[in-house]
Amino acid sequence: MEKIGIVLSGGGAKGAYQIGVWKALNRLNIKYDIVTGTSVGALNGLLFVQKDYKKAYKIWKNIGYNFLFDDAEKLNIKTETVYKTYISEFFKHGGMEVKQLEKQIEIAYDEKKFYSSNVDYGIVVYNLTKLKPEMLTKSQLTRENIKDYVLASACAFPTFKLKNIEGMNYIDGGYYDNMPINLCEQLGATKVIAVDMKAIGIKRKTKNKDLNIITITPHNKIISTFVFDKDLSLQTMKFGYNDTMKVFGKYIGHVFTFKKKSFEKFELNSNFKYNINMILQYYPKNKQQLIYKLLSKPDLLDIIEYTGISFDLQQEKIYNIKKFNKKLLNKLKNLDNSKENLGIIDKKLIKNKQYIKFILELIYNNDKDKIKEVIDRHPKEFLCALYLYTIIN
Repeated sequence: MEKIGIVLSGGGAKGAYQIGVWKALNRLNIKYDIVTGTSVGALNGLLFVQKDYKKAYKIWKNIGYNFLFDDAEKLNIKTETVYKTYISEFFKHGGMEVKQLEKQIEIAYDEKKFYSSNVDYGIVVYNLTKLKPEMLTKSQLTRENIKDYVLASACAFPTFKLKNIEGMNYIDGGYYDNMPINLCEQLGATKVIAVDMKAIGIKRKTKNKDLNIITITPHNKIISTFVFDKDLSLQTMKFGYNDTMKVFGKYIGHVFTFKKKSFEKFELNSNFKYNINMILQYYPKNKQQLIYKLLSKPDLLDIIEYTGISFDLQQEKIYNIKKFNKKLLNKLKNLDNSKENLGIIDKKLIKNKQYIKFILELIYNNDKDKIKEVIDRHPKEFLCALYLYTIIN
């Protein structure tokens, strides 16, 4: 019988991403039997076991620096200066107090829901006194110590002070295994959905090479580990949702997210290739094949996304491809006509929307010599301009 396990990595504020993943799993009606986590993954894991998605969403939707600091307003903590605050706390007090984190665990944890749940649970902590890791499971965690050990797993030393439990000092489980897949398998998982937030921490090699593992990981820049900003948290949750839906084939894209059906109906590929073939006529026959390989290397989706990045389209949204193109053309329309500093060789022009517009004008003017120079120097920017040319025409 298949048993599905969820593995939640550590990553501080990046934990918002896991809630987005959870929303998608609910939407996909994917049930799970086991949850293992490290650090914030241990905290979110409590909520996963309790099947308390609404509470989890509320916590991360309203996240702020009061998540860690009981006097956040007094300290006047700002995102751009938060790391100075952490350093200051370390030198003044040997790390931040864990009182606020304790409060967050108190809010998340529901004893009745946790122990009545049919979902198993495991976390990783590191015993600094004994200099060895400890993997603790639901059957080993008591009503008296569970909150202490979840807190210990999340004590990212030296940012936080050490957590003392029964005379022994503990630190973040990420110092041993920030991605406890092996623990999940030990608890009986035959299939693992691993949420890897690319945070700092040690990741152990998977012992069972045949274990069925589906990895969900960010393709966008998500919130930083110690930046507790509610707007960035909401954005990060959206990225978690989008990435999960893409992994399970419901949407497509890498950096951007597109509705699959709208993209399948989008009849542009042949027109785009036709325009590439038109450009090839600028070259002698002995060079056309080489240029075709250069221009055909990125696929159409890659070019579309690169164009979207260049024109600063919002990456967390779910797009219908036609609306995506409309937004691109609106951005293009609103660009000024300044030609300052538009030298073809300048490396600063990479992903420069003004430069892409400049290339688009070269295409319209059929300026063969300059087009060839652009292709030699910045082929991807040329392809972005050619894409715009294709959707305009």
